[in-house]
Amino acid sequence: MGIMQSHHNLPTPESSLLHFMANLPPKPYCSDDLRRLNIRPAKTARKYAYIQPNDPYNVRCVVFDMDLGAESFHRFEDAGTATPNLIVQNPENLNSHYLYLLKTPVWVNDTGRQAPQAYFNAIKHAMTAQLGADSRYSGLICKNPLNPQWRTSELHSHLYSLDELADYVDLSMPSIERDRAKVEKGLIDVVINGRNDHLFTVLRLFAYERIASYKAHEGSLDSIKLFRMWENAIEKEAMRINTAFPSVLGIGEIKSTAKSVSRWVWKHYQEGEQVQRGKMGFGETRHNYNFTAPMLPEEERKRRQSLSAELTNKHRKENTELKIKQAIERLKANGEKVTNSAIAKQAGLNRQTMIKNYSDFIAKKVSLTVGIR
Repeated sequence: MGIMQSHHNLPTPESSLLHFMANLPPKPYCSDDLRRLNIRPAKTARKYAYIQPNDPYNVRCVVFDMDLGAESFHRFEDAGTATPNLIVQNPENLNSHYLYLLKTPVWVNDTGRQAPQAYFNAIKHAMTAQLGADSRYSGLICKNPLNPQWRTSELHSHLYSLDELADYVDLSMPSIERDRAKVEKGLIDVVINGRNDHLFTVLRLFAYERIASYKAHEGSLDSIKLFRMWENAIEKEAMRINTAFPSVLGIGEIKSTAKSVSRWVWKHYQEGEQVQRGKMGFGETRHNYNFTAPMLPEEERKRRQSLSAELTNKHRKENTELKIKQAIERLKANGEKVTNSAIAKQAGLNRQTMIKNYSDFIAKKVSLTVGIR
């Protein structure tokens, strides 16, 4: 598949980038920091890192949040879904946003026809499940494909109809209705129990899932720096959750909740009662919101921590290899000489460390190794 890398110049008339730019809301939300959203004219908003892709009543751009690291970029191929028009990737953690552009916008207001909205929602829920995208993502703002902070790839310029997107998913699956009911129940729970309770519940579950990947770096990174990275990650997620509320919470409330969750989970994990669940297939054992489960023996706890660390290292290796692969592809596409120095610069890696650990991988990816130095 030919992937055209965006260099953030003025797009060609047939490009998806131009279509995206031309169909932005007149005054979209935009931001360089998710803790504060601005409203600016589209011409100004295009310069920000994050931008609102759709107006409140029309969906022209369907966005999926792919928080899967190195797996994010090619996930649509593995999942068998339609090919995104644009993939906007964070070069630091390789998480991405998939952008699908619609031929005909979908009216998403109570005054509009309900059948197209229901059809659109069913397709979106099915694609979210099939891609493994973040089901909590509100879609209000996305990574701006026009901003050079991100690594933007334009895969094609075809505009999709809903029927075309539906061809790639099974809308007869009973899970679609269950997923929709869960989403609707979640919105009701926000109203009944309050935004603070919802934020705390969703955020702490996010923290339980992520803590092991940060703890794996203890000993290799400064402890103060590592904890600050952890705090920043939890606060950023709290800000993201807040954007999904019809009426957002104040920044002070968000920071207070994030601080409480990040510190409690960090301390609890060090006490040995936090067990990483799910990915390793261990099931549910004792942790901070279910003390009826039995405590693990010390030997078993250490074994599971070791396996979790191995998984983290495996993902780190895969992420680095993907960075190297994409750097080589960009250098070749631009007609530049493929050297170790050029690869390291493109991938944002330390040259000596890259050569030491990935020289064999680089040799396999470069068809002609002569001149690599």
